[in-house]
Amino acid sequence: MKTINILFVVSFLIGTLVSNKLAVAQTSSVSEEWQQLGTHVVDYTLDYDVIPVTYKKGTFTTLKFRVLDGNINMHRCMVTFENGDKQEIEIKHQFTANSEKTVDLKGNNRIIEKITFWYDTKNASSKKAVIEAWGRK
Repeated sequence: MKTINILFVVSFLIGTLVSNKLAVAQTSSVSEEWQQLGTHVVDYTLDYDVIPVTYKKGTFTTLKFRVLDGNINMHRCMVTFENGDKQEIEIKHQFTANSEKTVDLKGNNRIIEKITFWYDTKNASSKKAVIEAWGRK
């Protein structure tokens, strides 16, 4: 009887440890998922646009810009945080259709209010480009 009780307790402890490790693994994989912060269709000129960030459920440490359908030349980017801080990102990059670029944000995790970007479409395609902003915690 004592042996059965010991086996039961050991089985219970092993099951609890495995369950806790699975929960931790699931939590870390969720934190690495990308959340779409906003999108914008760009014009055919030298211009700047603002993507208001509507995702307010968390803070982000990394941004990813994805360009769909057309080409744009990105010159710079300004991230404005909810607390009023700003971070300028020198992103000089020529995006082709269906390309992306990832940048790390400096400082502590902060909620993003908006992303302003300056671009031109001198090497434009016949379609307007759509820029998507994504964030990862």
